[in-house]
Amino acid sequence: MASGLRWFRIRKLYIKLLKMAMKKIGIFIYEGVEPIEIAIFGTLSMAKRVIPDLEMFLISESGGDVLLANGLVVKAHHDFASSPPVDALIICGGPGWPAQVKNTKVLQFIDAHRETLTASVCTGAMIFAATGLLDGKVATTKASYADGEADPFEVFRERFPKVGLNRAAIVDLGNQVTGGGVSLCIDTTLHVLAKLYDEETADKVAQVICYDVARAANLRERGIVAGTR
Repeated sequence: MASGLRWFRIRKLYIKLLKMAMKKIGIFIYEGVEPIEIAIFGTLSMAKRVIPDLEMFLISESGGDVLLANGLVVKAHHDFASSPPVDALIICGGPGWPAQVKNTKVLQFIDAHRETLTASVCTGAMIFAATGLLDGKVATTKASYADGEADPFEVFRERFPKVGLNRAAIVDLGNQVTGGGVSLCIDTTLHVLAKLYDEETADKVAQVICYDVARAANLRERGIVAGTR
């Protein structure tokens, strides 16, 4: 009995170590991404306190300097050609999305990750949908907007009628995840960590970044939706 219990504990520890093995998360950025979406990288940076072997990097079409919305410049670590294989790809949102939905190289890059866990945040869902990978499925995108701006949900419906919409914080379709707008990029990033590791790990990261209360409120109010159209 004692030896059996010992073996069970060793096996449980081994499985946990496998889950905690190094994972790589790529973050796709482009000209016109909202700077707040860089909170994805910030969340993952803090996550390394819980998951030391986690690796994250920014990817853009050409690499190097990328001009975000309102003048912030960040440097992508990789271009499409040099980007290493990833365990998850996260697509940022922002006012630069209309150019990206017409960019064949961008759509091909995302499509090449169809077997990889791929998530979009905010209006990054428009780029995701433009690949056709969400056809016949359900997604979410930015739900709120300022006076004088177009409703992102209506824009999405008009452009991508083959994709259903839900105002949930997160829509999870297995290897495909879409997250809501702006600060919900943090919730989506935590959800990606939960899928790559486990919910306990995501909870620990949320606590480390002092986001556990906000995350619980967002999920309570808007929730996570799973399934197809």
